[in-house]
Amino acid sequence: MCGIVGFVADELQPERSQKALNALTHRGPDYGDSISEKVGAKWVFLGHRRLAIIDLSESGNQPMHQAGISIAFNGEIYNYRELKRAHLSGEAFQSATDTEVLLKLYLKFGMDFTKHLKGDFAIAILDRNQNQLVLVRDRIGVKPLYIYEGNGFFAFASEIKAFREAGLSLHLREDGLGKFLVFKYSPGNETLYTQVRRLTPGCALKVDLHTGSCTEEKYWDLKSETAPFRGSFKDAAVELRERLGASIRERLVADVPIANYLSGGLDSSIIAYHLRGEEFTHYCAVKNEADLKAEGTTSDGAYAKQLADAWSLNLETIPIGLNQLTPEMILQSIHACDDLIADGSIIPAMLIAERAAQKHRVVLSGMGADELFLGYNGHFLLKLTQMAQSVPGFKGLAAPLLQKVKAGKGPVGFWFPFGK
Repeated sequence: MCGIVGFVADELQPERSQKALNALTHRGPDYGDSISEKVGAKWVFLGHRRLAIIDLSESGNQPMHQAGISIAFNGEIYNYRELKRAHLSGEAFQSATDTEVLLKLYLKFGMDFTKHLKGDFAIAILDRNQNQLVLVRDRIGVKPLYIYEGNGFFAFASEIKAFREAGLSLHLREDGLGKFLVFKYSPGNETLYTQVRRLTPGCALKVDLHTGSCTEEKYWDLKSETAPFRGSFKDAAVELRERLGASIRERLVADVPIANYLSGGLDSSIIAYHLRGEEFTHYCAVKNEADLKAEGTTSDGAYAKQLADAWSLNLETIPIGLNQLTPEMILQSIHACDDLIADGSIIPAMLIAERAAQKHRVVLSGMGADELFLGYNGHFLLKLTQMAQSVPGFKGLAAPLLQKVKAGKGPVGFWFPFGK
């Protein structure tokens, strides 16, 4: 995790730009640097905070520059070594980073460089040759990238708090409050601020540094890469296992120790399975007996321990419960999650991350598996709804039935907690 921030405007105040960069120090405590210059008709600031993962030397510091191009990058390109061999074998490199591979790929392929990337990333490229700033977000939107537009300013950052530290005005999006209360987050590309949105996943945005105008285009679409699987269920199971294993192995490229969050659930257990037999630490959150008794629930720790014993895993448990739930922890969690999510899980997530960060900079996680594999009932019902809507006459038949559903009542009604 690194942090990037930038501004495009007719005029810039250096101290405010620096404050914005400093607001991201927690994302990249190892090194921070920036450039500020006039390109075309606009002043441009490009800043980076580094968390060193690949090539820990100073050669990996950013922004990185070559031939009129500067790049600031948050994320990891999992196939950067393969890309380096396939497309850049004759190039001279100053570092062993994936960042420099990105820079040289852009120089060679232009915007087509995105077609070669496999990873999670938020990329900012200042191209003086084309008088443009280019922003690119990964296909699924794993890495955050926020866009600010207002009062003659264009800005981007890994976190919204950078805009506030820069003194940019932020106004509450009142029509977004209802959505937030329903979904517990701001859906789509909206945030709770009128001037701020998320860059669409799988998209590239270009800022013309002569006019300040922006154009956004999609470089990837899921539908173009999906096709019905023609094999048997057994064939599908084999291929899924192979793809998951390869995906996990690709994420083990680092010059620092790697750990795993292990809950005992299917997603994190699959990751742990592929890490067994090696010296990885697995962190598990465990509630105390008093909390479990009061809640009438069970602890993930019991399942994680079963796996750790069976596979000889190095398991470290982290206590979470009412004893750790302090006002300071709540405020700290909200500050860290400034694109708010109304989910109490952010607090145990903070506790686990704090503990893991004492020894590790890279931690694998099963986050996102439930969305991909319909792990929650809500996701499954959404899929059923999409399938049912393709049936002719479904809406006419279902409408009178759904009108009888009482909010919060019965096996279906709890999915309609806010009425019809």
